[in-house]
Amino acid sequence: MGGMHNATLLTPFGRIFGLLFVAAHLHAAAADETRKLTDAERAYLLEAAAALQKGFENGDADAIIRGTNKAITKIVSQEQFEALTRQAMASMKDVRFESAADGEPTDCWKIKDGELCLLPRKSVLLIQGKRVSVEGFFICVLENGKWTFLDNGSFSKDRS
Repeated sequence: MGGMHNATLLTPFGRIFGLLFVAAHLHAAAADETRKLTDAERAYLLEAAAALQKGFENGDADAIIRGTNKAITKIVSQEQFEALTRQAMASMKDVRFESAADGEPTDCWKIKDGELCLLPRKSVLLIQGKRVSVEGFFICVLENGKWTFLDNGSFSKDRS
């Protein structure tokens, strides 16, 4: 009953797609191809991630759609993604976020049209009276001065 199952708040294919996205966009991982975020970039990244989290908490599908990297449209059309996001947000109206915390972002890697880093995340939700932990990471993509995200979290029933 306390088993773990993969799911994502944005798409049922999120975990697999996220890993494929990272693999497809990273150059051969040489240490000199990474760089640390500046303090200003880190603050901007965490602010953008917090805005996306607020979208989840408030059921704001438009905020989720704006904050999601357009690479998602490689597996579903933009229209399908928007419809699925709106449906997911409507189905989450009774979900309460008890807490959400970001870890430290990783170094950035160069990708085709920008940079990519990972942001570890942990949230605790209350779903139908049951406490559920969500652990994973955002795949954070910086393109044209804007951070967008792909969610790569998985649910597990809290054992407490």
